Amino acid sequence: MTRLLANPAGFYFNIHSTLNPGGVVRGQLIRQAAGPTSGVPTLSEWGAILMGLLIIAACVFFLAGRSRTSMALAGAAPSPVAQGPAKAIDWLLLAKVTLYVEA
Repeated sequence: MTRLLANPAGFYFNIHSTLNPGGVVRGQLIRQAAGPTSGVPTLSEWGAILMGLLIIAACVFFLAGRSRTSMALAGAAPSPVAQGPAKAIDWLLLAKVTLYVEA
């Protein structure tokens, strides 16, 4: 392991298959720079960006649905039994929608 870390260019990997016993893919190892060399996000950063956008989208759809529902109910006749003040946001439902979107 210390030889590999000291000189990665001295090693390569070769993937074999039954159709190509000599090797399907061969790759030479190289030493990676210590820090990012450009402003391009890494794969894990893209994952975090996409997950954040999915959560935002779920919240927007959830709130838009609540808005449409409340507008539809505003035109309906009032209920004879008062249920008390309505919640502004159903946090439990928002949490469920967010978890479903993430899954």
